[in-house]
Amino acid sequence: MFPVAQENKLRLIFEFYTKKRVGRAKKAINNGQLPLFELTDDEKRNIIKELTKVAIEVNLSTFESWRTLTDEELKRTDLTGAKYWIKKNYDLFNNTSVTSDKLMDIRQQRITETIKNYNRDLQVFKNGEVPKSTLEALKQDIANNRASKEIKDIVKSIENGTYSNTDIDKLQTWLNNRNENLARNETGNLYAQECKDLMIENGIEHFVWHTMKDDRVRESHAEREGLVFSINDELPGEDFNCRCWAEPIRLN
Repeated sequence: MFPVAQENKLRLIFEFYTKKRVGRAKKAINNGQLPLFELTDDEKRNIIKELTKVAIEVNLSTFESWRTLTDEELKRTDLTGAKYWIKKNYDLFNNTSVTSDKLMDIRQQRITETIKNYNRDLQVFKNGEVPKSTLEALKQDIANNRASKEIKDIVKSIENGTYSNTDIDKLQTWLNNRNENLARNETGNLYAQECKDLMIENGIEHFVWHTMKDDRVRESHAEREGLVFSINDELPGEDFNCRCWAEPIRLN
């Protein structure tokens, strides 16, 4: 069941912005203008911030019912759903032999598994066949991932039937890089969410932010190295291609 308190907050948020839009439209009509129902950019940013806060509260409230796995559940091997991966992560974090490097290896394995979801079979192009579904998927790829002009031209040449095997090789290289970036980002998001849920499950409300301490760390994240944050704050892994990690801690 959706938490009642958060449901009421959502209702108030939507009612507030609906009244603003309707009021703006009425004012325009009274001035002999066309009614404008669109939110302003500032209003869009504000409503996203408010909805994000409610989403975090919902997350905390929902996982409160899973707060502690019993001793019996920790011994079971047939858990399913959320309790399955909570136990999996619980075991992982409580295994003293698991280092931060090992956690990174596990994340890399997830990347390898995730990357399969983005593969495009370009071998068919080398054989002279151009399936419409694959071509449409490629066009969507370049629309979503800011491809260079060269890549866009290659996809156009495929559509026109004027491409070469060299074009396909260049496209495959771009797709491989794109796959790795998307998979790493998706894995980072998964890591952040699992880490947050695990901490909530075990009553941990704070974490220490750790970076990879190399020249690839973005400046804003380097400034967070070693600092303590609340689980209501942004977690490592949520930013695109973030490689940072969280160390759960308990504060007195």
